[in-house]
Amino acid sequence: MKNDNARALKTLEKGKTNTFIEFKRTMGTTHSYECSNMNKSFSSDELSSEILKKLKSFVQDENISSIVITVPAKFLNPQNEATMQAAKLAGFKHIELLQEPVAAATAYGLGSKSKDGFWLVFDFGGGTFDAALIKAEEGILAVKDTDGDNWLGGKNLDEAIVDQIIIPNLQQNYAIDSVLEDLTKRNFKKCVKFYAGRSKNSIVIQRFSQYTFKLR
Repeated sequence: MKNDNARALKTLEKGKTNTFIEFKRTMGTTHSYECSNMNKSFSSDELSSEILKKLKSFVQDENISSIVITVPAKFLNPQNEATMQAAKLAGFKHIELLQEPVAAATAYGLGSKSKDGFWLVFDFGGGTFDAALIKAEEGILAVKDTDGDNWLGGKNLDEAIVDQIIIPNLQQNYAIDSVLEDLTKRNFKKCVKFYAGRSKNSIVIQRFSQYTFKLR
């Protein structure tokens, strides 16, 4: 993705890309992604099916026809149906959907020493934010409520870093206003967004390492 955007930036061609990410947000919509190399457009469920096909190809010793896919807590019927369609396009026959925070709570509960109480599980991913209130009683988990925001995630943090930190800093040191004003050169933001995300992840890892060290 980084190299793809960098090449587009050099030629100043808007929309010329062959790499697609963050299309989970457009599941269940009519949004399409144009691939310049293949000269065709892909829907979100078609792109998702390619990921599932790749994952499926990693298993060589058996034919897998069933799958469980985790989805954001706030996915509605159109998004869920599009996810199911992506799995069908990938060749799966039996498909179950599980909310992401519920899946996280289940995985945590398998190894948790405390089998009773209420858990509040947060899932802050690249594109969505989800939360689930779980009641654990004698090792049995019951979902009390879920909520979330399909338009809040790490992607938004990356864009904020670009808009509020990187670009203002560049404007103070370089003459780039004409580049930013030209709509055909907006790939500049996409290009530097990669570095914003990498910096964000590095800071999160450092903070988490400090936190776990204090717990010891």
